[in-house]
Amino acid sequence: MTSGTRRRNWLAGGLVLLIVIVVLLVSVRWDSHEEAPLLDGSTITVARGVHLIGDLGPAAAYVVETSEGLVLIDAGLDSDARLLKSQMAKRKLDVKQLRAIFLTHVHGDHCGGAESLRAETGATVYAGKSDAPILKAGAPVEAFFSTYKMPNHTPHPTTVDVM
Repeated sequence: MTSGTRRRNWLAGGLVLLIVIVVLLVSVRWDSHEEAPLLDGSTITVARGVHLIGDLGPAAAYVVETSEGLVLIDAGLDSDARLLKSQMAKRKLDVKQLRAIFLTHVHGDHCGGAESLRAETGATVYAGKSDAPILKAGAPVEAFFSTYKMPNHTPHPTTVDVM
């Protein structure tokens, strides 16, 4: 299998996963808050090989097990991805097996840990074309925190490998 074919397969699989996740999350509604609400901290398996990591602040992430390694959808708020890695370990998911990180959008609670995870694992980071320049620059701050006030969190540049 060529690297181009492999990349297309990852992208196709990622798009399917994103559609499934959007459908799963359609019923989740947040009330307007001054400070970001926290999920209940659950880390659950929502389907065979699909894990919801829910202890990441106002957002969640998903880890999907594939034959080529782990795929992460969103990377949490922490720039060092400490909470995400801790929750993955509780599910016996080895962060070293991470192969791809799909960022659904530029908000800090969805992309904060991506750069750290990319550096640690060599995973490929995927983001939308309109989000990539903002992620790469780590600015403007308003783009990262437009929904909730998040004091003490500063965005940082994130490498995007595929747009």
